[in-house]
Amino acid sequence: MMRVLVFTLLLSLGVGMAQQRLVVNGVEVPGLTTTLVAGSSYAAAEPLARALGASFSFDPINQLALFQLAGRVVLLSVFSDARSAAAATEAILIDGRRLASSGGILIEGVVFAPVRSLAVAFGGSAAVVQEQNAVTVVLPRARLERAELGPAPGGRYERFVFEFSGLPPIDTRELPALNTVQFRFDRSDLIAERRFSGRYFVEAVLVPNAGRIDFRLTLTPDSRYEWFLTPTPQGVSIVIDIFSATMAAAPVTTDRPRLSVVLDPGPGTLMLAQQLAASLETDGYPVRLTRDSEVEVPLEARASAGIGAGVFISLQASTLPPGQYRAYYLAEAADLEVLNAAIRQNAEAAARSEATDSLRRRLLLGLAPDLSAGPQLAQVMTAALSQAGNFAPLTVEGAPLLILTGAAGRGVVLELSSSDLANAAVRQRLVDGLSQALEQFAAR
Repeated sequence: MMRVLVFTLLLSLGVGMAQQRLVVNGVEVPGLTTTLVAGSSYAAAEPLARALGASFSFDPINQLALFQLAGRVVLLSVFSDARSAAAATEAILIDGRRLASSGGILIEGVVFAPVRSLAVAFGGSAAVVQEQNAVTVVLPRARLERAELGPAPGGRYERFVFEFSGLPPIDTRELPALNTVQFRFDRSDLIAERRFSGRYFVEAVLVPNAGRIDFRLTLTPDSRYEWFLTPTPQGVSIVIDIFSATMAAAPVTTDRPRLSVVLDPGPGTLMLAQQLAASLETDGYPVRLTRDSEVEVPLEARASAGIGAGVFISLQASTLPPGQYRAYYLAEAADLEVLNAAIRQNAEAAARSEATDSLRRRLLLGLAPDLSAGPQLAQVMTAALSQAGNFAPLTVEGAPLLILTGAAGRGVVLELSSSDLANAAVRQRLVDGLSQALEQFAAR
């Protein structure tokens, strides 16, 4: 469908059959045009991202295209006309830095991106090969420069760290029947097979495989794993933590309550949510995400995921200045009965689920809002984020938000700067601040 739509658009733009081809890492990609901005090659963003090994999403409200590859986040400002896109000089944001680039262009619902600028943002290059009448894009292959396994302090979990010199596309596949997970690192090199031994897994092996690296991890029956990405100056580190399956349910200290946490990542915040989840789980908090990929989940389903949670945090990206954010908590609607009805509606939906036992059904149907929890959580977050990275709130206020009704008021919505989310170092400070805030909130 995308190929047909792109081809139709190119015909409407007057692009003939002699138009240059686009070849990305040896694969031809449809959608190249040189007619939008003089001197620049543009291509439909979705197939271009797929060929690069990146994910793509578009935020129409903030007019931002989001590309993610191996932990690296690239934001591209998108315009509704070619003249405005051509006038933009630094339309790409990556790791808090602006890159020289014209803007993206939205044409009949399809985002077109500047080919060379996007390739450079991911550490690659683009060139015109006249004899082939083609624009070629090449991303450098990633070398595995570090592969380590080490125990955590106290032996509570084991951690793999794989550090790559570049950005390998990453794919995972779980085999539940074998208690195994397989990681595939495309466009990467390893000289020889490597095996590891540890406490929480039966087998762990890195294998070179026809231009890529495979990592196969078989867990013991009572273990589980979490993984996240940390960008480095030239590439990325993949961190895989292996725990006892019961660790998250058991408090690290006997005198501290363990709140269950639900994280609701909006577009552009999934990486932050995954890193925050890993941090919280390391400290013993059970954590769930309303989604674990860039797939849209209906608002009602996300709100319902907060039912029974000790804390619900909805993370949203916005065009705010760096270092600033907005926080909202659940407040009374003009008619409190409207608010109660919304909360009860979410609870009743969960109570009808076959996966909900009878006791939980009775508890859900008796659910009442706790409108004091949200302001308390927002208050401790404000202090913790200020201490962690001098983050300053533009707004901290209540609103009758449907997304917070499932948690009956025990949560907040955080709108964060897109530039902060794209910066690995700033993202880590956000993780540190939010983790500290939840510690303080749990101890209240």
